[in-house]
Amino acid sequence: MNFLKPDILWNLLWIIPLYFILFKLATSKRKRTLKSIIGNRNIQEYTSLSNNKRIIKQWLLLFVIIFLVIALARPFWGYKLLPYTGRGKDMLIVLDVSKSMLSQDIPPTRLSHAKLLIKDLITATTGDRYGLIAFAGSAFLECPLTENRNSLFSILKETNISSIPVGGTNIEKAMEVAIRALKAASGNYKAVILFTDGDELQGNSSNTIKKLKSFKIPLYIVGIGNPKKPGLIQIKDKKGNNKFLKDKAGKLVESKLNEKQLKKMALETNGVYIRSTATDSGLKTLLTQIKNLIPEKYISNQLTRPFERFQIPLIIAFILLVIWFSLGERRENSE
Repeated sequence: MNFLKPDILWNLLWIIPLYFILFKLATSKRKRTLKSIIGNRNIQEYTSLSNNKRIIKQWLLLFVIIFLVIALARPFWGYKLLPYTGRGKDMLIVLDVSKSMLSQDIPPTRLSHAKLLIKDLITATTGDRYGLIAFAGSAFLECPLTENRNSLFSILKETNISSIPVGGTNIEKAMEVAIRALKAASGNYKAVILFTDGDELQGNSSNTIKKLKSFKIPLYIVGIGNPKKPGLIQIKDKKGNNKFLKDKAGKLVESKLNEKQLKKMALETNGVYIRSTATDSGLKTLLTQIKNLIPEKYISNQLTRPFERFQIPLIIAFILLVIWFSLGERRENSE
């Protein structure tokens, strides 16, 4: 037999002696009380007390206490397998909300496609924590790491190009926010998942890439868009009508997926680049990469737990206590 809390058994070293001391004191007090009443006469002639029964009850009560202490020490033998769905990974989703994500080369838009993919990803990975960072020319932590899917989905739904007022695509600022959030996380397995078209890159992302490498945080990049055929960016004017975005010269602004740069960034952090299209969202590949964050020996869906047997000493203590209550101390006539 083994115990989950063996230190509790050490209490028996003072409980048992204390019990006998208290019993001895109580016995002496009873004798003194009777002596004060009957004097020096024979106590047995004036009482119906059975000394044998009292001694038996004394030992019964002692064993009740002993078995209760054993139950508190949580004895066990054998093991059982339980389903394991513990939290294993902390992942920050970094979502590009620049105007180029309104391009419709991936229907309905790049941004809508990315948000749908993110929701599918979170739904498929129970037990993991996710956070959300929106970025364009600057970045903001929209939702810290959480297991609350409903709150995260609600924030994701409201995230759009108005979430970040500064235009552009500054991945460096987004990565800085991500690193700060992950450094404060308690999990052992962390990753950054970047959803972007990589268009109009600003800042020097190489600095933050080095930091990700130093913290051994992989960067999974999901590229959304067409690297060969630029897409037009459709926005709404002040009246709510749809129109195509134009530059200062009056020319239509075209945006294409900057796949070359995104592949390089993923490679430098031992991450992976995935291109998401209307026919293949890349969800399966992304799920495989996330699963590989934890070594295979740690991701078994069963967990070994000791088979606790505290009920046995608890039942014995209860039975002994019932006997203790039912056993009288009156001696038989033959005693």
